[in-house]
Amino acid sequence: MDVFRGSTKVRNGLLGLVAGGVVGGLLVAASVSSQRCTDDLCGLRYLAVPYGVLIGGGLGLAIGIKIGKDTWEPVL
Repeated sequence: MDVFRGSTKVRNGLLGLVAGGVVGGLLVAASVSSQRCTDDLCGLRYLAVPYGVLIGGGLGLAIGIKIGKDTWEPVL
């Protein structure tokens, strides 16, 4: 018989959510700012940054949960 001692899935998921959101937002912001724009609506392209944060956070959350593990100890 084993006893459940805890899981790292929640902690890893939250860390992945934050890290993925930051990385996703930075990548989209860098991509958007490196493009040249000549119209009047150049500022609207920065509306893509929140989507990068959401997608990166979702991917980070999924990866963090996937690599988390449960700890079980045998009872003597």
